[in-house]
Amino acid sequence: MKDAEIEARQKTAEAEREARKKSVRVKIRLTEEEKNQWQGKAKSAGMTLSRLIRDSFDRVYVWSVGDRKLYAERTREIARIGSNINQLARWANTYKTAADAVQIIIGLAAVEKALKGIPSRPPQTDTEVDTEVDDNAH
Repeated sequence: MKDAEIEARQKTAEAEREARKKSVRVKIRLTEEEKNQWQGKAKSAGMTLSRLIRDSFDRVYVWSVGDRKLYAERTREIARIGSNINQLARWANTYKTAADAVQIIIGLAAVEKALKGIPSRPPQTDTEVDTEVDDNAH
């Protein structure tokens, strides 16, 4: 995604957030040290603590159970591919001839290109979950 698209989405999301009336409170428990750290960060950023938390939370990727399972399976598959690549490299080093080596290098380069195309995490959906929470537990 291009920087301009990211910035446009951020501005749109920010405008939508600001347009909504903020009438719901969410209570969380912190240590005094954590509270002071958060307030210091908010002050340094020139914003309220509430704004800092909302903006920060909007940038957090939340992994679903399904995401974790897919990620774990993908990691296992990449490990298997790595094992196969090591076997190919060992074979190429043992039985190297010019023609065979060129074919192996071409194949390894294709595998490397494919592996670089794998994203580091599942894509975040564009849908925004809007839930109102009133946690009155003390």
